[in-house]
Amino acid sequence: MIIVDVHEPKTLLSLLESKDAEFKRDFLEVGDYILSGGIGIERKRGPDFLHSIIDGRLWDQVSNLSQFEHPVICIVSSDMWKDMYFSKDRYIHNRFYGAVSTLISKFNISVLTFDTDEDFIDFLVHLDKKVTSNKISSRPTPFTRKPKTLKERKENVLSMIEGVSIKKAQVILNKFGTIKNVANASIDSLMEVDGIGKKLAENIFKTFN
Repeated sequence: MIIVDVHEPKTLLSLLESKDAEFKRDFLEVGDYILSGGIGIERKRGPDFLHSIIDGRLWDQVSNLSQFEHPVICIVSSDMWKDMYFSKDRYIHNRFYGAVSTLISKFNISVLTFDTDEDFIDFLVHLDKKVTSNKISSRPTPFTRKPKTLKERKENVLSMIEGVSIKKAQVILNKFGTIKNVANASIDSLMEVDGIGKKLAENIFKTFN
């Protein structure tokens, strides 16, 4: 089973379907694809990877991705040298190699490159088949982001409940205020929250009771 972030392009979903891959979409706070065995994958286009190095955005993403047992960054670019040329950063070559070296040596993150989306999807499907054939559980568990505040820790706690994304956790906490109040809430009061139906309300209630 491959868990795919809902923000991934439909073209990639079509490629997965063409390979008869077993997958489902979900709101992922960390990574773009999650596989069994603790594998978390961040997919980046060449230009986006370079821009994330320049503006420092990469390192916030990496600190969260490194929580996976096997974190991977997959860069899709038909011509990385061309991407570097158009970045307009005269030091981009050094920045690129420095970032990749740091990802591997400090964060223990594998960095792979692919010419096309189809190459990337082929790799993803083969990797999923490999971990499944090794009898690793076929139900990967999404990671939540690394919390920086008490509010985020509360949201992460609720998001561990099946069917509750970070966004839904935020809405729930806006209504109830605390985890304790959520735990003491009735099914009917949980259903008063926007986006919470009876099935999810029952699931939340059963989790705490």
